[in-house]
Amino acid sequence: MAIVFHDRQRFLPRAAHGSDVVHSASSPVPGWGAAAPLHAGGDSFRGMYYALLRSRIPFDLAHVVRLDEASLAQYKLLVLSHVAALSDDEAENVRRFARRGGAVLATFETGAYDEWGRLRTRGALDDLLGVTQRWPTTGPLTHAYAQLHHNWDRHGLLTGLEETEVTLGTDYLVPVQPAAGTHSAALTLIPTYPPEEAFTRTGDSGLPFVLLTEGAAGEGRRVFWPGNVDAFFMATNAPDYSRLLRNSVEWAFPGEQPAQVTGPGLIEVHPYRQERSLQVHLVNFTNPDAWRAPVHELLPVRGQTVRVRVPNGESVAHEARCLVSGRTLPVARSGEWAEAVLPELLDHEIVVFDLT
Repeated sequence: MAIVFHDRQRFLPRAAHGSDVVHSASSPVPGWGAAAPLHAGGDSFRGMYYALLRSRIPFDLAHVVRLDEASLAQYKLLVLSHVAALSDDEAENVRRFARRGGAVLATFETGAYDEWGRLRTRGALDDLLGVTQRWPTTGPLTHAYAQLHHNWDRHGLLTGLEETEVTLGTDYLVPVQPAAGTHSAALTLIPTYPPEEAFTRTGDSGLPFVLLTEGAAGEGRRVFWPGNVDAFFMATNAPDYSRLLRNSVEWAFPGEQPAQVTGPGLIEVHPYRQERSLQVHLVNFTNPDAWRAPVHELLPVRGQTVRVRVPNGESVAHEARCLVSGRTLPVARSGEWAEAVLPELLDHEIVVFDLT
């Protein structure tokens, strides 16, 4: 990563990050959350990072203490991945962001503690996330499952899982009562039961696994996962949860990202904007050592289609420049999008679409 960072500074001076999504983290407080041994929150931050990475959703990173109104102004979606400790001021910054139209995706115990790690009687963001009451975290829920209710899925949360009726349940969950107008019926808990039984004797509990809130006119949408969904995905690599988290982002933030990259492999995507160019920074994580550095061998991937949305009134050059490999790529224009195909990606590349 040191090489990638060096090249970014060399090739992208004064470039503004072009992502519409910001993924936030908080510092651990001794004795709770991620700082506690084997805590239920697990590796929530990396789990959400991995989910966004797998879905090739461009995102930026920011610490929760820097989420003031000015810092959040450029983003359309804020991801709070088990950000358990929030001060009143930090929570109010998130509310202001939502009131001006920003979408919020939060997981597990987000807002359950104050900045000193003291448990709150009511979550700092419960009103925003559609929660009227929460109970103490329960778990581990060994052999728990989730029931998919396709007939109640009005928001596309279960898209791509049409042939699935039951999937894995997270191993920890904050039981919540949803507020009026909050949709909570698409995914519910099937309680844990002994593995020697072939099926549950209690059936669907009706306890929600996810809350979806539209918000008032002019406000952003909100998604709240009461379970440790991101840490669970990091631990299990369950494909259903990759899809569910991707669908959560796409529902919360309707519309298209400013840059899109399609093709095989695990690729991290970061768009940038300079005064007279649009850039897409690609990093190839397609490697068995992706989460266990150092990488022993670089494995190239082929056929990456890179698309950028061209600003109104602008046009792009007929060729895109690859700043790492030095090659040029023919550019095709379709409506507001410009597209080029990168034939091979070894470790990283920066594809530049010059504005003319």
